[in-house]
Amino acid sequence: MGRVFKLGDGVSTDAIIPGRYNVTTDLAALGKACLIEARPDFATAVQPGDVIVAGRNFGCGSSREHAPLAIRAAGIKAVVASSFARIFYRNAVNVGLPIVQCEAVYDAVAEGDPIDVDVKSGTIDSAGRRFQGEQPSAVALTIMQAGSLVDLIKTSGWRAIEESERQSGRSLRAMPESVSSVKGAPDSLDGERNSAPRKAAIRTEPRSSRPKEG
Repeated sequence: MGRVFKLGDGVSTDAIIPGRYNVTTDLAALGKACLIEARPDFATAVQPGDVIVAGRNFGCGSSREHAPLAIRAAGIKAVVASSFARIFYRNAVNVGLPIVQCEAVYDAVAEGDPIDVDVKSGTIDSAGRRFQGEQPSAVALTIMQAGSLVDLIKTSGWRAIEESERQSGRSLRAMPESVSSVKGAPDSLDGERNSAPRKAAIRTEPRSSRPKEG
């Protein structure tokens, strides 16, 4: 069982891995730079089994695949969020970062709470309570369990994907309907590129207590 690292709404890929660190594919370097500006203590504080719990539209912003790679390289076991940006969700599956979408968890847990995530079933256990998140598709699970899409193709070929699609009746391209379904969540990501990551996106207090923007 790991610990909760609690983030807020709208955590962008620019906050997860700032642009100036997005110049390498070295996993160790990416892990050390994960959330380095938004939360400087993150990379040194993470222990095996720890889980990010975030709010709405996690992973919005640019489409950099380095963002889920950095989270995985930092040692995070899984990310649980109220909702995910579409491109981040797809990238996370492709690089083998376990992700579960669950609205109920966010307001029920606090920073540092014990937590365990079963990605296969979509269940999250924390402080004696169990929450049911959305189960990833059979295709997504096949990829994540192999380590990444590249690892799956190397070991089993496209046949494994086709078989998972056949069994589940869902395409590799399919994602949960609620992914990036937040009203106003950007499918076009240009708006995030033009603004620096705000610390407000990393707030950990309950959403109901946050001041309204605008």
